[in-house]
Amino acid sequence: MELSVTLRSYYSSPKKTGHDVMGEKDRKAAESAFRKHQDREAKTNAALEQEHARHAAAVKNMQRLRSLRLQRDAQKDERSLDKLKHK
Repeated sequence: MELSVTLRSYYSSPKKTGHDVMGEKDRKAAESAFRKHQDREAKTNAALEQEHARHAAAVKNMQRLRSLRLQRDAQKDERSLDKLKHK
């Protein structure tokens, strides 16, 4: 009985069996994976922000071009009316 208690104590002790070392390795691996995940998320968020800015710029440019086209069409219509009046 005393032998089994001694063996059980030996094998259940984290310092003697290396469980603590494995726990440390697992913790470091988990922290590394977590950091990689955070970095990936940060890059994804930055890319999404950049894409949003591009989209906003494209919409603004389309609105500007539409406005210019409408102004040009209005000037054409005025010229056409002037030509009709002078005939």
